[in-house]
Amino acid sequence: MTRFVAVCCAVLLLAGACAGGGSPDAPPRDVLVSNTCEGKAWLAAPPAEDGEYLYFVGQSARHGLERDSRNDAERDAINKFVQFTGVDVTIVDEYLQTSFNLSSEITDPTVAERRKQEMRAQAFVRRAKAREWCTERYQRLQGDQVTGSVFITSVLMRVPRDEYDAVQAYNREQQVKLNASRDRVLREAQAFYQAALNDERQGRLVGAFEQLRLAEAKLEQAAAMRADASPPPDTLSRPTLNAAEVRMTAGLALQRTPERAQVVEPGQTPQNLRVTAVYHGAAGTVPVAGLPLLFIADGKILAQMNTDAQGQAQLQMRPMQRMGQVAFRVQVNRGLLRDKVSEDVQVALANLQAEFVVEVREYSLDEKAQDLVNALAQAVPAPMSVVVENFTYGDSQTSGLFVSRFRAMLESALVNSQRFSMKRPVSRTGLTRGFTQVSANAPAAMAHASGSEAVLFGQYYEENDQVVVRAQLADRDNRTIASGAIRIDRGRIPADWSLRPTNYAQHLSAAQQLGPPTTGTGDFRLDLWIDKGAGGTYEAGDTLTVSVRAAEACYLKLIYLDASNNHIVIYPNAFQRDTRIAADRTVIIPAAGAGFDFTIQPPFGAETLVAFASTTAFPPDQGRDIGNGMILLDQSLGEIARRNRGFVGTGKRAEARVTLTTIPRQR
Repeated sequence: MTRFVAVCCAVLLLAGACAGGGSPDAPPRDVLVSNTCEGKAWLAAPPAEDGEYLYFVGQSARHGLERDSRNDAERDAINKFVQFTGVDVTIVDEYLQTSFNLSSEITDPTVAERRKQEMRAQAFVRRAKAREWCTERYQRLQGDQVTGSVFITSVLMRVPRDEYDAVQAYNREQQVKLNASRDRVLREAQAFYQAALNDERQGRLVGAFEQLRLAEAKLEQAAAMRADASPPPDTLSRPTLNAAEVRMTAGLALQRTPERAQVVEPGQTPQNLRVTAVYHGAAGTVPVAGLPLLFIADGKILAQMNTDAQGQAQLQMRPMQRMGQVAFRVQVNRGLLRDKVSEDVQVALANLQAEFVVEVREYSLDEKAQDLVNALAQAVPAPMSVVVENFTYGDSQTSGLFVSRFRAMLESALVNSQRFSMKRPVSRTGLTRGFTQVSANAPAAMAHASGSEAVLFGQYYEENDQVVVRAQLADRDNRTIASGAIRIDRGRIPADWSLRPTNYAQHLSAAQQLGPPTTGTGDFRLDLWIDKGAGGTYEAGDTLTVSVRAAEACYLKLIYLDASNNHIVIYPNAFQRDTRIAADRTVIIPAAGAGFDFTIQPPFGAETLVAFASTTAFPPDQGRDIGNGMILLDQSLGEIARRNRGFVGTGKRAEARVTLTTIPRQR
């Protein structure tokens, strides 16, 4: 009731409210000097309703001017009438404005609202007649001196009964309109809520939160309208909105890539930091686009960006120099959402974060190998067996001592990995074409031969002051499963771990002199492979076995280019004199039971096997027998190539080549 009366006073305020007199230095005394209110029965009990009029008594506070006290008394009587009607004061005020057409009386937009309220109240007073007045007049004394007068006025106000009825009718009319307006606002809230649900299904969470905020504002607007009718039964409620907000914030997540902490050496660039915003909802997991994010490190904002259509945002990393760990944090940029989402959503989003750790320190080669294996493991859907094949220097099919050492580290890393079980390489000798659709020299052939599900192989090369190792994991059909790369500072590799064979330049020169291998004529195909595959590494004391197969019957010649730049015919030899071979039959050199083998011995380096096949017999070789029927040729490579390619005439011919690397025996 106190609030109601206060609002009424504000709406129906008359001029000159609440004035008083007296000295501030000492408590004043008010002495009654005249009183016209004695004997007024209506002061104790207003007259009863007589059917035509309603009666209300208004009493003023103490005022220094009689005019102000009379206005205050009128105001009090009017407030009691308003309370008696039981109608909201704002509706009574609207009724007065409409009833007396005051909107046309006040055209100056600078007129204060207080003045408008005064005019409405005065107009009502002209209709509601003051039937009787009485006043108590006091002298205000400060000590013995008279400092002024104080007035308390009472009024008996007579209000026509039809005025009361008109207010009630107006109230009913306005309530109908208010209920309709309230229901319209509630429908708008429902529309915003449905739009939020649609955005939720599409992963547009920012839009969904914004629609929920708009729906909440509409509910607040409807609640403030003080409609007297119950809302429709399907009206949206605050608990429903709150449940939607809780569901959406709980389903929102940030996924990070890479998941593991990164370790880099000083000056190296870590993998870019990428987060993917996803929403786990009833329709499944969908990316969340347009989510504003902050990338932060050491308390500083590094970048601000929104997630893209795939829900991703990525921080481009730079080379890092400072030793130690750096923690990177990704969080929602709530500042950009402050006007779009509710406070509850803002609080929930404060806990949505993704963290990355990058450590800068000196790296061991074993850790580099483990990192490479871990990178491959991330792309493998299930544990699998794997065999390690050859790693070569670029596309040269050669390697250095580095490969032998690093391959051992890779094998150790595979053993330590929970994603892989390691198989040991086996010899390719005697593989048949029906056994696999891939070349016997191809890495995938080793997967078949060893019984593993996949094979790991690759290349390495020099780039500035680093060695880049690129690895590929392939299945038995030579299809790539995963790939990865690492960089190793050249200074971290021991000086005696050569990257290339010592005769690398000689090898390139020999390849240039030979020119590219001659492809087979028509369907005449020649396959050449060695037991460790193209690019294989052989240590001192290892034995080399060569396999050859032709698509049709032909004559065969094998020439071996060793690290000393010798050119030796190893087939035919004393144990395999017939140069003619049958179609689709594998020839193995040395043959089983032969009185010799190819044992690796110094000098070491890149060595090449060249196979020539022709349907026409080859001319005799020019050179000397060095034992076991093998001929050391005394021509240049260019001459050897011409002699074994140019004589064929109308016959068919084919050529194949494979390179290996020999190294000293490792411990």
